[in-house]
Amino acid sequence: MINLNELFLNLKSGKINPIYLILGNQNYLINQVKSRFKRIIPEEEISMNFASYDMEDTTIDDVLDDAMSSPFFWRA
Repeated sequence: MINLNELFLNLKSGKINPIYLILGNQNYLINQVKSRFKRIIPEEEISMNFASYDMEDTTIDDVLDDAMSSPFFWRA
């Protein structure tokens, strides 16, 4: 587990993990984290490479299905 400052430093320096789980109930901070992630993804790739879920409205099965499926236009 890392704190926000460490996360933001990692994102800025390019140390990015393949998946993140952000927990909390402070919407402002959660939106700040989402914004930082979106900044590092080219705009034309956001729809294929960024997903955000409210787990009160989404089942874990739906999230896992999305995580396990490869994007249609995946490039190496």
